[in-house]
Amino acid sequence: MSGKIIVAGTGCALADYLYTGLRFNTPQFQKYLSRQTGDGGLTPGKLVFTEELEKFSGIPYAEICHEITRGQSPDAFNIGGPGLVSLINASQLLNKDKFESILLETMVTSIKEEPNGVKVTLQNKNKEVVEKTFDKVLISVGRRPNSEGLGLENTNVKISERSFIVVDEQRRTNDPAIFAIGDITGMPLLAHKASHEGKVAAEVISGSKAAYDPKCIPGVIYTNPEIATCGVTETQAKKEGRKVAVAKFPWSASGRATSMGITLGTTKLIIDPDTERIIGAGIVGPHAGELISEAALAIEMAATASDMAMTIHPHPTLSETLMEAAEDFYGQCTHIYHPKKK
Repeated sequence: MSGKIIVAGTGCALADYLYTGLRFNTPQFQKYLSRQTGDGGLTPGKLVFTEELEKFSGIPYAEICHEITRGQSPDAFNIGGPGLVSLINASQLLNKDKFESILLETMVTSIKEEPNGVKVTLQNKNKEVVEKTFDKVLISVGRRPNSEGLGLENTNVKISERSFIVVDEQRRTNDPAIFAIGDITGMPLLAHKASHEGKVAAEVISGSKAAYDPKCIPGVIYTNPEIATCGVTETQAKKEGRKVAVAKFPWSASGRATSMGITLGTTKLIIDPDTERIIGAGIVGPHAGELISEAALAIEMAATASDMAMTIHPHPTLSETLMEAAEDFYGQCTHIYHPKKK
């Protein structure tokens, strides 16, 4: 490949595994990855699902299994924190009958193939160890950037310790002839982030003034129910020593949710109490991925909770849960009584 300007966008591939020290007992041991179910799919039986923070694809698989156990690395919840855990509570309740158990803050420390199945060792945050036998193991092991084999060692392109290509806000690399976009430039590994980067790079190459500087990148977990987030999380704010206010609206008070038979769901806004600007949001419930864009726009435009609360939303809709969450910040929510703390 040759050209005056090259834009590298080679994406990422499945990683081998991310669990430190985890080894498989035999070469024949089959890993059921997040994008490949091996021998023709998952059949009813006992299955353990293990995942990293960037993957939350367990619940759809659970719908076709009689018994399933999910194990989640403690590090995931150290990153996501209480805010993330509160968002998935509704997901747990809605799917409790589809799981034999859901083990949060639990690490898979070993997997061993045996004649009667697969023995899995689980360790929780209190260091308590339990062994269980399953028919199959589904491992969502994360992804790695496709930065190898491109001949980048023959250029001035800088590669990070995790094999990502280092770029600036215009998606330029250290080599003036090479730009890079998408998964190979780092987290988050999301298609919509890559598309936006591609537009920025194209504009810069064409001579326009452009930069990659999003205030937030929305993410959607396509489970049942969906979970969507954007912007600052409660945990992130705490680590940064940043004071935030959390406003919530339960979907049990939503007329539209009730008419749809939805008993569980939450819309949450993270707000700067001094400026009243919306700086983060989280939604759990059907169509959460469709609703999060309004919150993302609010964050990009530095909208305040008042802006959101005073925007008339159609009734009855799920989108008005954002308006009512903003009203909750002021203690003025129409459908729930939650006076503002003085």
